[in-house]
Amino acid sequence: MLKITEKENKVVSAVIVSAGNSTRMGGINKQFLELDGVPVIVNTIKMFQRCNMIDEIIIVTRESEIDAVAKLVEKYDFYKVNNIVAGGETRQLSVYEGVTSTSNIADLVVIHDGARPLVTVKVIEETIKAAAEYGAAATGVKVKDTV
Repeated sequence: MLKITEKENKVVSAVIVSAGNSTRMGGINKQFLELDGVPVIVNTIKMFQRCNMIDEIIIVTRESEIDAVAKLVEKYDFYKVNNIVAGGETRQLSVYEGVTSTSNIADLVVIHDGARPLVTVKVIEETIKAAAEYGAAATGVKVKDTV
């Protein structure tokens, strides 16, 4: 088990949700687009795999893409991935499917959007520590000007 504070051990599960319809992308699934030659979902999983505070990873994807995600998990040796499950009709139901697929011993669950690959291990760890201290936490970043 990981150590969050001197007095507290917590088992942490990460749920990476990538089951959307990508309607704003014209139906092209963002998670399989490449970023620096690697699918976006791989970059996302990699950060949670590297985080020592994460004990298991659950990936939620479209039912039709479970096999494709499983092949990526195997190819990149993401040994923390415990399960790949089909998402629901809505984002809320997809998150529910992921959370209910975590280990029964999980004390904390981190939920992350699979199409957001630029998260850092530091941000993940800070969020976990805040959730352990306060019971829940949400991460936000400052808005950036866009063209």
